Amino acid sequence: MPETESNAPSGAGAVTRWAALEQRLATAPEGAQVALSVRLVGTDEGFAVNGDLPFPSASTIKVAILIALARAFDRAQLRPDDVVTLARSDMVGGSGVLNWLSDGLRLPLRDLAWLMIAISDNTASNILIDQVGREAIAEVLADTGACNSQLGRHFMAPKGDQPGAKNEITANDFLALLLAIVEDRAASPRQCEWMRSLLADQQVLDRLARALPDGVSFAGKSGWYDDICHDGGLLTGPKGTVGIVVLTRGFASMLDAKAFIGDLGRAAAGLVSGTHSRA
Repeated sequence: MPETESNAPSGAGAVTRWAALEQRLATAPEGAQVALSVRLVGTDEGFAVNGDLPFPSASTIKVAILIALARAFDRAQLRPDDVVTLARSDMVGGSGVLNWLSDGLRLPLRDLAWLMIAISDNTASNILIDQVGREAIAEVLADTGACNSQLGRHFMAPKGDQPGAKNEITANDFLALLLAIVEDRAASPRQCEWMRSLLADQQVLDRLARALPDGVSFAGKSGWYDDICHDGGLLTGPKGTVGIVVLTRGFASMLDAKAFIGDLGRAAAGLVSGTHSRA
């Protein structure tokens, strides 16, 4: 049985608040694993299923790298306009565009951060890991309460990376990172505003954001490879903001996983859109 947690207050409203999400979770195919974590921002009301179950993080852990970079800006250890020169040895495959471009390209850290979040560029992400250091990223995970997650290696495992090291995340931990940003706790308010702007520039919109009702916006970060398909973000509508993370593994196809995540996104959007979604 999945682990289920709810902090909704008792009473009639608590019975139905998460019903649409629960009903959609029940449609997950046999053999698939799903973790869900949801929180109404500004409240203690939340709902989780398998919230502490670890999954390969794919690119979702890049949000922790972003926070470490924002903190380095706050501390003047790095500056947004510091320039990095791209070398051929930096380039790795997978998502992104930098591995297709010429070496010698010069990019400021702020642009590398946009590439890491908005289009999930792996080369930009690895450069930023080296810029901030893994200790700083581990500190972010500890400070935000994301204690069951880790960044153990670079993306696409370049030569010289730690053998056997894992990048892992849980739904509750990913949500904790997002909530720290939206609540101005991850770094200074100025840097949190900048991070929210990058999340809002997300170009991968085929999961949580694929079927949102009018008037609800999305800001977030996805991750995927093989049979892993994740998404997490902030859905903002007339009635507030809800943070939601969905981690999946073992769907028959990536298309099926994306559609399932989209159904959960639409259900969660009902909490803040003013037109509560029901199954």
